[in-house]
Amino acid sequence: NLTNDPRLKEAVRWLLWVFAFIGTAYLAYRRYELFKGVAPTSPFGEGGDFWGFLHAARRIATDHSPYIFTQVQNGYGYVYSPLIALLLLPFCHVATVHVWHLWTALSIVALALFAGTVTRTEAPSLGTWQRPLLFGFAVLTTFQFLPTTGDLSNGQTDAFVLVLLAAAVLASVRGWAAGSGTLIGLG
Repeated sequence: NLTNDPRLKEAVRWLLWVFAFIGTAYLAYRRYELFKGVAPTSPFGEGGDFWGFLHAARRIATDHSPYIFTQVQNGYGYVYSPLIALLLLPFCHVATVHVWHLWTALSIVALALFAGTVTRTEAPSLGTWQRPLLFGFAVLTTFQFLPTTGDLSNGQTDAFVLVLLAAAVLASVRGWAAGSGTLIGLG
């Protein structure tokens, strides 16, 4: 009986993971291709939020506040935590377009990591063949979700926040309350 053969079950599980990872790589590549030609030049248009983060880092690097209150009053100034700008400080002397490419790639990796973290959280309640299906479904819905395209297009931090929140849930499920709270605070 083939359905009871453990080697066949292992082969099917392995093939499902291979298919899920190839699908993830394909979707990640397609997402990256959408934005590789973007070169943020202002807080308006594609990459506008990212431009704001990097501009704030450059202001901090020159001993200025990241906050320009006259711009905030006009609706386009830096209104985020200074943590984002501080994280970009090592890159403030690199051309915006190069940092944008890295930011976009890391955002896409974060979306896949989010799907993996959700799968890892749910793994104990799933059969071994269900895990790659959940991962593939999570990747597909995350990458194809229209607001995700907008977040990537603007260079927002939402992909990173998703990872932190999913990791907080995983930490909580595993009984790591302090770690969970820290991850929520960072998100």
